[in-house]
Amino acid sequence: MARTQSRTKTDIWNNEEFRALSCNAQRLYWLLYSQPTISLCGVLALTAGRWCRMAQDDSREDVDAGLTELEAARFVIIDYQTEEVFVRSFMRNDGVWNSPKTQSAARDRVSAVMSSPLRRAIAVEMGRLDGGDEKDQAD
Repeated sequence: MARTQSRTKTDIWNNEEFRALSCNAQRLYWLLYSQPTISLCGVLALTAGRWCRMAQDDSREDVDAGLTELEAARFVIIDYQTEEVFVRSFMRNDGVWNSPKTQSAARDRVSAVMSSPLRRAIAVEMGRLDGGDEKDQAD
C-alpha cells in the first residue's frame, strides 16, 4: 500500500549540509522523501521524467542537477543501472525505527532492492540505527 503521509523533522534546517544545498536540491530531496512509493527502507524507483512534471517550471535538467547535488552531498545514493534511489536518512527521520513492527517491515523490503550497492548502504544505515557507528549521518 502506498504511503499517504510523511514526517517532517523541522531540525533539518539546523543541518549545515542541508542548508548548503541549492533550493533546487532541497526541493528535490523533499519530493523524493514524500513520494508515496518510497519503501520503508528508503528506496524508490528513479523516475526523473515523472518528477520533473511535479511543477510547471521544472525541467529534466533541474531534476538531474538536483540528483547530482544530493548524491555529491550523500543525501541520496543512486544506482543508475537498476534505476533506484536510496534516501539515506529516510528510516531515521520518518520514524521507521520507532517501532519493532516497522523495523521488521523495512528489513523485509530490502530484499526487493535490486542494487547490491544500495543494499550494502541500507545495511550500513540500519547498523547505525541499531546503535552502531553514528558518524557521517546526513539528514
